[in-house]
Amino acid sequence: MRVPVAAISLLLLAWSAGATESGDAIQALSRQVHAYFVDMGSGRIEGIERALADDYRVIGGDGKLETRAERLAWLRSNVKDLADIKPSELLVQCQGG
Repeated sequence: MRVPVAAISLLLLAWSAGATESGDAIQALSRQVHAYFVDMGSGRIEGIERALADDYRVIGGDGKLETRAERLAWLRSNVKDLADIKPSELLVQCQGG
């Protein structure tokens, strides 16, 4: 039985070493976010695990706040459904700095 995967808006913040201009920072962050979704669609949980900060929190498809450990556990138990996730449109904006 397949469980539908809810589309969730994610805000991923990352520091990029050597990104001296906002354009460089946006490109670096865009690559990281794209890689995150490629890992998710490929079921590579270890790649996702590396991308998530220790204090990562997300609102799950059921509306409940999940910790990093809870999200990773959910991803591991639903890995077969992750193949349906494909990054199709990606917009990254950097604020502050």
